[in-house]
Amino acid sequence: MKILCGYNVNIDSVYRINGAEISELLKSFEKAQILEKMENPPGKILSESDFVAGLVYCMKNGCGAEWLVFEQGVFEFLKNRYLEKSIVRMGGNAGIMANVLSEMGASRVVPNVAVPSETQLSLFSKKAVYFPGTPLQADKEPGKVNPEDESIKNTQESEDARKSEDAHKSEDAHNARTGSTGTSRTQDPIHFVSQGKPLYCDLRPPELQALYQRCF
Repeated sequence: MKILCGYNVNIDSVYRINGAEISELLKSFEKAQILEKMENPPGKILSESDFVAGLVYCMKNGCGAEWLVFEQGVFEFLKNRYLEKSIVRMGGNAGIMANVLSEMGASRVVPNVAVPSETQLSLFSKKAVYFPGTPLQADKEPGKVNPEDESIKNTQESEDARKSEDAHKSEDAHNARTGSTGTSRTQDPIHFVSQGKPLYCDLRPPELQALYQRCF
């Protein structure tokens, strides 16, 4: 069975906090300030007190919440205080499902991860998880070539060449009608980057379908 998992994949950092730690944490803030924010939850984190108030609010009411951190200083506070003592694990529905399906015996599982980091890759199952352009995790042996990967690569190259030729024919026909000389075909392709890294690409259903056809 071959399966494509769409949305979403991330990295979870899980820290289990206890009552003693909460009490110690609360000593650093004005009681009135925390109570005010518990009465009127901000729904986002702009300060350390926002985080503490949200944490205590959820524990008091037995509920969960997902508040975004908007300040770098608060992010550093949370990272320095909890990250080293936390459990880093796979997060996101697609990532978790991909690992389960891989371990349950699927022949190939493709999770939609636009730009996977080394940490993210290390959290995936090593049995049947596959990323386009790379071998199956289980097939990563020095000098070993996956025949299926070679077939996909050759098929994609043929498809790209056909599309390029069709585009050139269309351009030539248009230029013949308009008398235009067109643009140079030797121009380098444009790559969109942000701070030296590829921009995140959120694949939507048509693109997912194309990815599925390419991989399977």
